[in-house]
Amino acid sequence: MKTLLFSGALIKICVLRELRGDAAETSKHFGGSKSSISYAKDIEKTEGRPAYAHEVFYKLHRKPDGSFSDPHSSQIDALYQSRLNEVTASNTPPEDIDRDAIYYDVAKTKKGRVFGTGLLGTALASKCSSSTDGPSSSQNARWREELLVEMNTQMAEKVEEAVRSTQQRVEAEMRERMEADIRARMEAEMSAKMEAEMRTRMDAEMEKMRELVRQLAHHPPPP
Repeated sequence: MKTLLFSGALIKICVLRELRGDAAETSKHFGGSKSSISYAKDIEKTEGRPAYAHEVFYKLHRKPDGSFSDPHSSQIDALYQSRLNEVTASNTPPEDIDRDAIYYDVAKTKKGRVFGTGLLGTALASKCSSSTDGPSSSQNARWREELLVEMNTQMAEKVEEAVRSTQQRVEAEMRERMEADIRARMEAEMSAKMEAEMRTRMDAEMEKMRELVRQLAHHPPPP
């Protein structure tokens, strides 16, 4: 039995549903305004593996002092721990313990939902039920729709990245051209200034020489 985790693919499906507005759920308990998807991503980043359903449940329904937000949450946790201990005591290899399936069994409701994990619970219920009963035509249609949404999202991201890359390249080229123009203007202005100063000095020297010639003409040196 393989462990059913909140993998990146499952989280992606939930994000797509959340973007479409389907069954968006944010914790109204001690998880604050943070969604179950955000907690699952945080756990995956911290632990280096996908989050378990029970871990997300903990984040959403435990107070800062460690107690649960309501009696039902406490009962769900007790049932989960009891089932997990039973499986562990049966010498089942840790890698074969399906923690999410255990949580699904103790937290599922009569309406087919999963208590305590928000939007991820909806995806977990869909996946757990389909693993035993097989996907229905409505589920297949929904998954096709989600796949189409994901493909459109990926395409939009690629287009956005291409536009951003082109914009950055154009801006870089414009900066280079502006800098080149500024350098050219500065060099031209400096060259013109130096040329004017040199011409002024030459004119001054020529005037001195003319004055000296005039003086010599009026007052020739003695023989």
